[in-house]
Amino acid sequence: MLVTYALLTNEVLAWAFSFLAIAIAIYPGIQRWWFLALGAVTMPVAMAWISRDAKRDYETAALERFLGFDGIPSRVASIADNCPSRWLVLLHIQMQPELRFHER
Repeated sequence: MLVTYALLTNEVLAWAFSFLAIAIAIYPGIQRWWFLALGAVTMPVAMAWISRDAKRDYETAALERFLGFDGIPSRVASIADNCPSRWLVLLHIQMQPELRFHER
């Protein structure tokens, strides 16, 4: 899931950077491998950025009681519908299997 979001972020940035391809026509000395280098650097940065935001939003949701916990050890049983940044909270829970509630 994280890789998908990072890939989408990378693609959006690459799309924006492609508009700078006009610079290649203006400045023919620009090497095309810079485009590849941008993608190679952007992907891990985007993954770290998104996972850090997801963790922060999860912690905020837990503190503001948007999450329902159950069991010992406590695991996330529900997320309030009005939880801000709900998709980031879900992403963090998906990345941390020990937070998931499994009904038996």
